[in-house]
Amino acid sequence: MSVEAVPSTGEARGLTAAAALGIIGALTIFIAPGFLGLVADQGRLGEAGAGYVISSDINTMAMAIGAATFLITRVSWRQLAFAGLVLIAAGSLATAFVHTEAAFIGARVCGGLGEGLAVGVSFAALGQARNPDRAFGAYLAAGLTISAVILLLLPILQPRIGTAPFFIGIAVLAVLTGALVPWMSTGNVAASSGPSGSTGIHWPLASAGLIGVLLYFLAQGAVWSYFGEIGAANGVRADFIGRALAISSMAGIGGALLAVLISTRFGRAFPLIASAAVSAASFLLLEGHVSGFAFFTSGVLFNAAWNFSMPFLSGLCADADGRGRVVCAMGCIQTVGTGLGPAAAALLLGQDGFSSILWMSVAVLIVSVLIVLLGIRAHHRETAASVSL
Repeated sequence: MSVEAVPSTGEARGLTAAAALGIIGALTIFIAPGFLGLVADQGRLGEAGAGYVISSDINTMAMAIGAATFLITRVSWRQLAFAGLVLIAAGSLATAFVHTEAAFIGARVCGGLGEGLAVGVSFAALGQARNPDRAFGAYLAAGLTISAVILLLLPILQPRIGTAPFFIGIAVLAVLTGALVPWMSTGNVAASSGPSGSTGIHWPLASAGLIGVLLYFLAQGAVWSYFGEIGAANGVRADFIGRALAISSMAGIGGALLAVLISTRFGRAFPLIASAAVSAASFLLLEGHVSGFAFFTSGVLFNAAWNFSMPFLSGLCADADGRGRVVCAMGCIQTVGTGLGPAAAALLLGQDGFSSILWMSVAVLIVSVLIVLLGIRAHHRETAASVSL
């Protein structure tokens, strides 16, 4: 992306606004276990019903990010950001006062539309930073820190104040974020070539990256959305679950920072394989009877590995297209995967408890990494061939 696209009010303030916009847009995903519990309690929907509601939110968000991919070159980023925040506020307020599954889905579709527009504009703005890797890393670290605080407070405050105030609070945060939007660029910035100097799309790498990201996030979303429910079903106390999820989010910050620290020093294949192995181990720690220690350990490994993988997957998609189209599409694809995860998990809920969900997620995770490795290999071959010419 071009480095000339610096907001008139200064890059630092523009990136702060973009990060805030992205955090409020992706908050449902950041706090998915807690959000699922809030929805289930607010509407008394049960685990499966709440899973479908949150899936409708995230899938709508994915479609809106896809629409934003085309709108950001035609409409002012500030206008799109304001529209997204209004929809988030409206959807959150509606969620606070509905009680049926159909009404919940309608409210979350409204919120999901706003979330998608917010995330799309945020990613476009963060991608215009002088150092986009650092900008995305800071955004991710800030989002994880905020989500850790929320997940820690949820089990403490919910019994005292109920569920509706949390949704109203999200609406208030959306309104407050609107005050930062004028700091952002209006957009309409031309893209430049990527590291290789080419503005074309490397289709083998792009296809492998996008398919791999879809499957990777489906596996992660299936387990993450039901993480708290798995702990509760095994008798883990609610306050312990909240603390474990909060600490696991902090571990996610460490994973993201570790990825930024080592960057591509060891390539991308090895870190992605290592991340998948740790993720699979975290899934299997939840199989059978789960103790409090196993639940805690699984949460820490899960979030550390997931967030460690994200910069490498983003970098892989960036290499596939110097103009940023594949990275933008990746934002939509990863959201689709995360949204399909809870729905797939809900379909698999049965007499064996959560076992089917866990083993399905392990299998999908392995397939996703194999696909990505094939894309990396094809890209390396083509790069080596072009260098030798």
